Amino acid sequence: MLGGVGSIIGAAVGAFVLAFTETFAVAYVSGEARDILAFGLILAVLVLRPQGLVRRASGQRA
Repeated sequence: MLGGVGSIIGAAVGAFVLAFTETFAVAYVSGEARDILAFGLILAVLVLRPQGLVRRASGQRA
């Protein structure tokens, strides 16, 4: 969902960004904030970039 539907590179980037955000939250903020930040990140990507973090070039289909 973060990386875009049908994009393997986008899925890897999205997983890395989500894992980094959760690790940052646990290490520097608090363990309880992990889920809040993860949900907020997913929501922000869906609102700001509904096509995903990595968009396919137009004309390509899976």
